[in-house]
Amino acid sequence: MGVGRIELDGDRLFAMMQEYPTKPEKDCFWEAHRKYIDIQYICDGVEEIGYAPLTSLKVIEPYDAGKDFVKLAGSGSILRMPAGMFAVFFPHDGHKPCMAADGVVAPVRKMVVKVAVGR
Repeated sequence: MGVGRIELDGDRLFAMMQEYPTKPEKDCFWEAHRKYIDIQYICDGVEEIGYAPLTSLKVIEPYDAGKDFVKLAGSGSILRMPAGMFAVFFPHDGHKPCMAADGVVAPVRKMVVKVAVGR
């Protein structure tokens, strides 16, 4: 399966196959979405993903409705995500993806499934 968007049910349900090198934690940021639930599945490699309740994070860039994205700052728990693991992030969850596991930058292949909230 190639990198890019995979249509499943229009804007109600779609997936994105991604490939990238992980980054040092200092180069990553917290984010959240209002219109979609994220299901992040690690196909190959390992990365760390931060999790925090949205109420514990501070908005550093206003919500962009076109991109369904808000950039946040703060701290939270770190999830180690090896190949075969997935995490689900709801609109009330902040997450910080793409972090290098154990500080070691390495390639990752990840499927992110976007599930629309509501009708």
